[in-house]
Amino acid sequence: MKRNTLRSRLNPLSRRPARSANRRSSFSQRRLSVESLEQRTLLAVLTVDTAADVVKDGDGELSLREAVLIANDSTGTISYEGVSSTDVADTIEFNIGDGAQTIALSGTGLSIHEAVTIDGPTDDDFNPLIMIDAAALPLSVAAIRVTTGGGGSTLRGLQISTPSYGVDINASSDNVVEHCDIQNAGWSAIVMRGASGNNVIQE
Repeated sequence: MKRNTLRSRLNPLSRRPARSANRRSSFSQRRLSVESLEQRTLLAVLTVDTAADVVKDGDGELSLREAVLIANDSTGTISYEGVSSTDVADTIEFNIGDGAQTIALSGTGLSIHEAVTIDGPTDDDFNPLIMIDAAALPLSVAAIRVTTGGGGSTLRGLQISTPSYGVDINASSDNVVEHCDIQNAGWSAIVMRGASGNNVIQE
């Protein structure tokens, strides 16, 4: 009798009743569920690293015109320097060099067909450092044209010199032009045509 008492004190687990083999733990009885998460779209950032207005794959540099063409194609078909995009709202940034840089457009202006943000760098006084020079374009051609499919675009921190239109918003809505310096516009700095609504122009 004393031996059993001593054994119980030394091993208190020996006093617990054996667990039934058919008994399930509370953890095993819990039902697993899958909670759906909100859908998120990752946006591509396209970095322009040359001031040349060229479309030439394989030269090791991404021009502004090439970046716009990539941003206009959400199927990922168009690719320059191994860069393509399947996103519907890309961002174009610049890493050309220190100080002010000039991109002289030739042939035609930049045409935006899908939503994009073109975000130009500024100095400490918020003056744009990227100049888009459209002096060589025909008088009827804007430096940047935003069409219907390009609604929801943002042009920020750009300096534009043009003998015609700086920005032509054609039947396109929900666009933002902010902190842009449009100079020498022979006709109009910013023109809005057709059914263009809810566009915001900020200094």
